[in-house]
Amino acid sequence: MKSLMRWKTVLLRRNISLHKEKTMKPALQHWELFYNDGIAYGKRAISGSLAETYSPEVLHGLASMAAEKLFMSIIMYHGKMPMGHTFFDLITAASEYFTIEASLKTILLEMDQIVPLCSLDPAKSWRVDPARVPSFISAVKMTRDAVDSAFQNAGKG
Repeated sequence: MKSLMRWKTVLLRRNISLHKEKTMKPALQHWELFYNDGIAYGKRAISGSLAETYSPEVLHGLASMAAEKLFMSIIMYHGKMPMGHTFFDLITAASEYFTIEASLKTILLEMDQIVPLCSLDPAKSWRVDPARVPSFISAVKMTRDAVDSAFQNAGKG
């Protein structure tokens, strides 16, 4: 029993140490976490749309999170933060580092109109037209391509 408690203590200390290492870095250096999250959300949105496993509302949320995380990764890579937390703010901030196609801007701004990014209004219920799902998936793919290209141009590809 004592050896089990000792191992638990060792593991707990190790986890605390690892956590401190991660949190000791300046927050802007965590851009890779945002990039990886964006990729994961994007893959889930794409696979969910192909298998038709998620509602349009869930697919909208997954696509929004993918785009948001990917945009944040390139902005944070450059040591900056956007002025606000809407797709307009993310597009504005990311535009300093790469050109964003007009069609992608349009889709993302429309997505923000359908369900505001990170809305704090829990009382509101949104309905998403299933016909819009292909544009959400297109936005995920276009965002990833644009951000990957921006990283390559910045020497991180």
